[in-house]
Amino acid sequence: MSFPIQQMKRDTSLRREANAIYEEWAKQHGPSFCELLTVLFLAKADGVCSQKDICAKRQLSKRTVNTLLKGFLQKEWAVLIPSQQDRRNKLISLTESGGAFMDEAAQKLQAHECRVWNKTGQTRARALLANTALYHKLFKEVNA
Repeated sequence: MSFPIQQMKRDTSLRREANAIYEEWAKQHGPSFCELLTVLFLAKADGVCSQKDICAKRQLSKRTVNTLLKGFLQKEWAVLIPSQQDRRNKLISLTESGGAFMDEAAQKLQAHECRVWNKTGQTRARALLANTALYHKLFKEVNA
């Protein structure tokens, strides 16, 4: 097996492992992995965005986001408000309890990730980030 093929397989394995780690963390701390992704996206969007935005940015299917949204509405974590730009579309807006849930989940995850980055150390963390950024840059540049 050639070196690039070995690296690609290892990379794929590590990406799957990372997703599994986050899924397990989410299960242990309340929200599902998809709920966590959605909540974190809403946090970055200041609590208001469209279903289409979540689908595009979090790479979740419309069906998955719709199911999550129904759950958020039932739990009274969110409400739907008409879009000012297009009245046919609704925006998702977090309620006070939804915001509290979001803040708690985001803070727990951020605290956990900070502990991990601290254990990683500055030198390794910088190298990891630099190499990841380089890979992404090269991926965009290389034409198949």
